[in-house]
Order: sequence, then C-alpha cells, then structure tokens
Amino acid sequence: MTDQNLVLSTGGLAIGTVYLIELAKRSKLFPFLTADTETANRIVGVLAALIGAMGIHYEWDAASRVLAFTIPTASAALHGGWQFFIQWAIQQYVYKTGVSPVWSGAVERRRPAQEP
Repeated sequence: MTDQNLVLSTGGLAIGTVYLIELAKRSKLFPFLTADTETANRIVGVLAALIGAMGIHYEWDAASRVLAFTIPTASAALHGGWQFFIQWAIQQYVYKTGVSPVWSGAVERRRPAQEP
C-alpha cells in the first residue's frame, strides 16, 4: 500500500468511525452511549480503532453458513499495535476538532457579542 493510500484509508476510517459513534449516541439502540458518557464513548472509539488498525475482519459464507474471523499473526499484531495508536490518535483529533462540544464552545466564546 502506498503512503498516500495509507493516509487516505486511515483518515477516512477515522472520519467514518467518529461519524458512526455520533450516530450511535443519538440512537435509542445504544443507551450506554450519550454525549455525557465520555468513558463509554472512549472505550468504543478505542475498540473501533483497534479493529480497524489490526486488520481483524470477518467473512460470511452464505452457502455453507460459516462466519469466519481473521486474526493477524503475532508480527502483524505488533505492527498493528503501532497502526492502532495512529488510528486512535487521528480519531481523537477528528473528534476534538470537528465534533467535541469543548471545541465548539471555544468557537462560540470567540465570536463577537450580538447587539440587541
């Protein structure tokens, strides 16, 4: 994989993951994820980054009705550990700069006051 493809896939996965977590926070299907459950949100984010970076994936064979999970070798897992850190850091950056109420509150404070 070229460096450009790696940057695009890592960035795209981070943006997509943050988007899906934000959708889950608004869904009634995931009551443990809300804007106020920072620890649960972070755990889900870490797990998503780990799965994306480590290359853990699954394949469903409808004909034989087999669900197969692919887990990397030890050397691939070590490399994946570094990729996991990068993936999680980019997800945090995307969240903190694009979604987090802390950042949006800072932007609101910098705006000039509205005249009545």
